[in-house]
Amino acid sequence: MRIRRPPLISCILAVSAWVLFGLLVAPRILASAYAERSLPVLNRVLSGRDTHPLSFYLDVWNRAFLLLTVALIVVTLVVALVPWRRVKRSARAALRVAMLRRISGRQALLIACAFGLVLGFLEAMAHVIVSVSLHRPRWGSAGQFYTDGLLWMAPIANALGYMALALVVILVLRWKLRTVPLRPWLMLLGGLGAYGILRSLVTGLHPLAVLVVSAGVGLEIARVLEARWPRLARPASRAVAVAAIACAGLGLSSAVMPGMPSIVRPAQRSWNVLLLVLDTQRASNMSVYGHARNTTPNIDAFARDAVVFERAIAPAPWTLASHASFFTGRWPSELSTSWNVRLDDTHPTVAELFRDRGYATGGFVANEIYTSPRSGLGRGFQVYRGDEKSLVILLKNAWFTRNLMMWILDDPDHTWGRKNAEDVRTEFTDWLDDIEGAPFFAFLNFMDTHSPYPAPSPYDTMYTGRVIETRPHMAERFNYNGRHLSSFVDAYDQALTYTDAEIGKLFAELQQRGLQDRTIVVITADHGEQLGERKPQLILHGNSLYYSVLHVPLIVRHPGDPTARGRIATPVSLRDLPATVLALAGLPNQQQIPGTSLQVLWRGRGRATASPAIAQLTPLGKDEKRWKHWAQAVLDGEHHYILNGTGTEELYDITGDPWERTDIARQSPQVLDSLRRVVQRTAWR
Repeated sequence: MRIRRPPLISCILAVSAWVLFGLLVAPRILASAYAERSLPVLNRVLSGRDTHPLSFYLDVWNRAFLLLTVALIVVTLVVALVPWRRVKRSARAALRVAMLRRISGRQALLIACAFGLVLGFLEAMAHVIVSVSLHRPRWGSAGQFYTDGLLWMAPIANALGYMALALVVILVLRWKLRTVPLRPWLMLLGGLGAYGILRSLVTGLHPLAVLVVSAGVGLEIARVLEARWPRLARPASRAVAVAAIACAGLGLSSAVMPGMPSIVRPAQRSWNVLLLVLDTQRASNMSVYGHARNTTPNIDAFARDAVVFERAIAPAPWTLASHASFFTGRWPSELSTSWNVRLDDTHPTVAELFRDRGYATGGFVANEIYTSPRSGLGRGFQVYRGDEKSLVILLKNAWFTRNLMMWILDDPDHTWGRKNAEDVRTEFTDWLDDIEGAPFFAFLNFMDTHSPYPAPSPYDTMYTGRVIETRPHMAERFNYNGRHLSSFVDAYDQALTYTDAEIGKLFAELQQRGLQDRTIVVITADHGEQLGERKPQLILHGNSLYYSVLHVPLIVRHPGDPTARGRIATPVSLRDLPATVLALAGLPNQQQIPGTSLQVLWRGRGRATASPAIAQLTPLGKDEKRWKHWAQAVLDGEHHYILNGTGTEELYDITGDPWERTDIARQSPQVLDSLRRVVQRTAWR
């Protein structure tokens, strides 16, 4: 065996230089930076904390140094021991054998279709098996984009994606080879399918490890199928045709909308109820709540004849838990909902009560994950429009086409195909035509102020004069330092103004149909948003119980109640929202929905029986050390108290410190003790 000297010498020199740098130079650089107090930057890069002893940084460096040293030594041994000439000869021989059998472009296209159908179906079945075994819808990783039509959508989407890839390959090869080599083609498709399945279902593996495993799977698939190709060619074409026709038939049958159920109209004239939920909308950025920009002119005009609750608190800082509380009147800790668990059938929902009283019930949602039909929120709605059967939804149901579109459209946040406010509004008004004047309870979920805060033209340049490229998820991942705070706020406000414009059109539609004076309208949000005001690294939602992520709008207009006017400063919980809606519509509750109607506040009866303004946060599976148990918070007057899952407590004065930068827990022990007792009296799982 001959050793190639230049590569080996280069590897030895690299290892030697690295060892000298790691042992002698790097520790001195760290010690010097620490002595000169230039470590805040290093703190943010390494852990996001404020201070660490020098030993912490040295320990981090030693671990990284050891890992990279082992990697360099392994590379050196590979260069020294591998017989490269023999490997080269073997690789050339294998390549010649692999290129012997060729197929036409039509056959390559047929194989791509077959692989797409089979591997798409396997991907769908694997997802179904995982979801059933966990007794929950799989929302983690790529599973969040799967819909109810997965078993037929994934094969069709995969087939379309693989056939598109085949066309590209055929066009490229026609310049030189005219035909497609069979074994490399089979290996490419098999490896690609294996990679997609593993990346979708096994999230803990490193992408490089998945790539190596997928290459091995693809090679074995190619070896087995090439040996049997003469016997498989003709039957395979028939099987592909049958499978494609079957998937298309399933798609067409599921795409046919079921007829409207018969509606038993109530004997007496009833109030319509319209619930508008602005997903991820914090109150502080709405002009009706004092924002400097005129972001919500239509909602402002609506609020002049309505009750505005100045301190409404969402039950949870994320979508599903809050919506479930809106519909059941239960605290999040009383419900089945979690980050990957749907709302079960244990408790009745407000939509079921309206449906049973003869109302037409319809839900029209833009959040394709946590308000989708899989979330359990559609119970009681006769029509529930979430993931519509469209080409976009079809392509999202397969790993390959989903990521291909994400790459082509440069959209890592997967906003392509998301419903905007106009889509939701149009679905609702079309449904009004279908119910032909029947009394209704309708729920609309708008998604436009959810990251990355998309807004169509001309709203996308309204406050800046230019299109803003926002990547809040990327900022969170790469230790966001607050430099882009103003850009996030601008994009957020622009998306809100667009939503407000569509709500104005919705109100105009109601007036044109003569429904405005017969409809109770509630405008609220499931949670707010953090944009780095309290702490640069704290953005988005679902990761804390601070005021900006809990303080949401609540505006109620009842045309038949002359006392339903003005502004109420008393903190309230949206847990009381379903009881309020039932009382406003005049429906008997009979203790099916807990909570108290907020009418007691604007009719001057005090808040003795209203629910405390409490919010709860489910333990995060991805960060169990931080959330060992349920975290809870309560707003009472000017004070906001937080009991974290680790048992630590925080207290803030939101009047003088709305962004909660100063913890006053030690200065106010009596307030702390009083609010602690309020939290402990609520449901706690």
